[in-house]
Amino acid sequence: MQFGGYFVPTVYRSLAALILLLPVSFCSSDSGEPPMVADPSISVSAVEFIEGNGDSNNTVDLVFELSTVSTKPVEFSYATEGKSAVANEDFEPASGAVIIEPGTTSKSISLSIIGDQHLEFDERYLVKVSNIVNATMVISDIEITILDDDSFEPEQDADGFVTPIAYPSMELAWSDEFDDVSINEADWNFEEGNGCPNLCGWGNAELQWYSVDNTQLDNGNMVITAENPSENRYTSSRLTTKGKQEFKYGRIDIRAKLPFGRGIWPALWMLGTNIDDVGWPVCGEIDIMEMVGHQAATVHGTAHYDVNGHQFTGNSRSLGSGIYADQFHIFTILWQPGQIEWFIDYSKFYTLNAKDVGFTYPFDAPFFFIANVAVGGQWPGDPDATTQFPQTLEVDYIRVFQTAGLE
Repeated sequence: MQFGGYFVPTVYRSLAALILLLPVSFCSSDSGEPPMVADPSISVSAVEFIEGNGDSNNTVDLVFELSTVSTKPVEFSYATEGKSAVANEDFEPASGAVIIEPGTTSKSISLSIIGDQHLEFDERYLVKVSNIVNATMVISDIEITILDDDSFEPEQDADGFVTPIAYPSMELAWSDEFDDVSINEADWNFEEGNGCPNLCGWGNAELQWYSVDNTQLDNGNMVITAENPSENRYTSSRLTTKGKQEFKYGRIDIRAKLPFGRGIWPALWMLGTNIDDVGWPVCGEIDIMEMVGHQAATVHGTAHYDVNGHQFTGNSRSLGSGIYADQFHIFTILWQPGQIEWFIDYSKFYTLNAKDVGFTYPFDAPFFFIANVAVGGQWPGDPDATTQFPQTLEVDYIRVFQTAGLE
């Protein structure tokens, strides 16, 4: 026989016919057992909860969810563990066992958050999951964030707003109350001159010459004086804690009374300690407070950083009446991993989160303080006939509070 032009022997034709009569089972792997089904994975639906005001504990539900319906019971144990949040102070400790029954996909546990009325950091603790049966879980240490929701009217004395010398769950890490007879040079450096030759005009076309002589301690305040001793000549001071007092995270309170007038530029701010290695703005800059003197009722809080070049973000806060030279005010940041919040007199006016900056976020690193009064420059402009000299920045204190668990 020929097939397609080729001769096929009789024996092969008979074998082919036999094969066609046999049942086809080339792909069968039937062993009588049901097919293998992967265990579901466990996730949680929310990990941020409002603290509450302290009238009663805030009971919240942490929901565990399965990726698919399971034909077997899913079991696991859990227990809480403190981080920056403290057991029996910020949350009630809890532990137990959870069973998600077959045919269902979720189960919740109740957590009890202890509220208060203290303006403080958002706080964190863990719900640790163990002994998982019939399921998997990629992250078994679930971080719970307690979102602070407190605000209150600050106290005042005859000179203006004041802060306490201690806060719950925070320790005073460092302060300068400026009660000595002279600046403590174990903490502070004086930067002198006009920034030349490397940074003439301090990088902003400023006019002042910084001098040690323009800073004194007076009645418990550090007083930086900007003067105009002769025509077209201005003097002031700039101090830093670089290499002496450097901090990573904390609550920072600065009580200060500000100068005013066109061309006057006071600032209380911070720079990353790695500035000599990476330069500015890669090192990061945190402006706790700065003001241009012709807008004497408005202060600004700003963060500077590098994302394909210099970027900055922030906000401002204006008084309803008067100017910041009239009395002392409290300038505060709450600085924690991935977040900085700005306050004036306990009123929050801006929040920066790491996700807003991206992978170049430089603020999870040590920084040092700077206090200065510039005269003139690209932002405030130069003084004019309306500017009154001398002008003073008075700082009553700088206090840094830190809490356990901020690493």
